[in-house]
Amino acid sequence: MTTHMNVEVCALYDCCVNKKHVEHCGLRDEFPCETFLSYKDPSLSQEEGEQATLARKNDFLRRKQVGTEQRLEEQEGRGI
Repeated sequence: MTTHMNVEVCALYDCCVNKKHVEHCGLRDEFPCETFLSYKDPSLSQEEGEQATLARKNDFLRRKQVGTEQRLEEQEGRGI
């Protein structure tokens, strides 16, 4: 994570929004990029990390397909 004004910022958010000027990773032609694929939770096993990355990738692709507002409504409907 990087720090701006003493506030930590997610590296993926920083890359997409602040550097690439897109709403989310799924809107990039290079998706998934090396930054996205290398961003892992160190507390997860390798298998769990791969599953989490796949789930995150699928979420961004769905968000690209239906839009952010609709995707958030879908997640709320499932209690996520």
